[in-house]
Amino acid sequence: MQGCPLPIELCETIMEDVSNTSWSHYPRMHSRRGDIRQRTLCACALTCRAWRYPAQRLLRMLPRLARPQSIAQFVASVRGDPDGWKPLVRALRIDGGLKAKQYMSMALGSDILMPPFPCLQSLDVSAVKFDLRPTLLHMRRSFFASIRNLFLERCWFDTVPAMFDIIWSCPELVHLEILYCEVRNEDLPLAKDAQLFSIRSRRGACEKLTRLRIEGRPIGNSTTYLSGGVFSPAVTQLQVRFTDITTAKNLAHFLHDSFPALRAFKVLVSELDTRSGYTPPALLHMLTEHAYVETIVIHAEHDFTGSSYAGDGPVCCQRLVGKPGERDGRSLRALLPRLRKLSFRLSDEYSPELCAAYIESVVEPDLRGILEFFVYRQGVSLPFDHKRATGLAQT
Repeated sequence: MQGCPLPIELCETIMEDVSNTSWSHYPRMHSRRGDIRQRTLCACALTCRAWRYPAQRLLRMLPRLARPQSIAQFVASVRGDPDGWKPLVRALRIDGGLKAKQYMSMALGSDILMPPFPCLQSLDVSAVKFDLRPTLLHMRRSFFASIRNLFLERCWFDTVPAMFDIIWSCPELVHLEILYCEVRNEDLPLAKDAQLFSIRSRRGACEKLTRLRIEGRPIGNSTTYLSGGVFSPAVTQLQVRFTDITTAKNLAHFLHDSFPALRAFKVLVSELDTRSGYTPPALLHMLTEHAYVETIVIHAEHDFTGSSYAGDGPVCCQRLVGKPGERDGRSLRALLPRLRKLSFRLSDEYSPELCAAYIESVVEPDLRGILEFFVYRQGVSLPFDHKRATGLAQT
């Protein structure tokens, strides 16, 4: 088709909506949606000559590289037309596209870090092995200069400090997500953690970081003593996930003397294993030193069965909020004076009304007005009224 009967301005607006380039922070380009967007824009570029330039421009703004071959093609294209690429790239996704526990080596694709993109705001990396030599990474630091959003998912690092070499290379970083990454040498003693904190402070790294999300490692490992101070004192929104309650024992160390600006905290525990002999402090008690927290959301897979009920109440709930009188008279309201929302997501399979009733009985009366309960049903969190549910069950 040579032309289009519709005004080109209208067509460009529709294509921009397809590519989502109007998003102010360029959120994560999830694999499935990213594929659909790229295929749609490629089809637009081939529809007619009038659509080719705007579609190509949008494709260059959010490139997605899914294989080592595509990285080589991308680098060659940028070198062949630097003025046509560098001012346009806003978000870049690199996906190793390999099977579980297999990674694409960044050493083989290090050329992608060579040309700096002055407008690059979001970098999304998945299934990539960061095996770059420190000297080579130092030569590539200009690539990270403008990145505000960094997403690392299922990536591999040799050591915990090697991971922070990447993170600290982003001076403008505002939003960071570390999801199920692997570290070959996970041991991080307290002395090494203090050294990392000192290095970050001297470099002034991550001073603008306000949103942090960590799922799995490096805080979900028994030999990794990582404090939140190695990230940023400016974090206001924090989300962490643990595979089970025993791996959450390092949360207290992670939060201690860290995140003074924290306002919203969300913790997810995939399994409250009530059979484990280890009894960590209640998750809610670990947050009491953050006096400025306004929102606390706790999502956990409860295991309310006959074997998990102790004399004081459900063991799964005890690991979330503790037992009555466990704080030795210390008021939760006095410790968290700005708390405005306390939310729990319960399991729909194991008597959520009993878990909610226990949590409400432990929480102080003046905090019950901010309590919220949800149940997870068919992939959706729904509000849950445990008093109404108990009444219906009795009738």
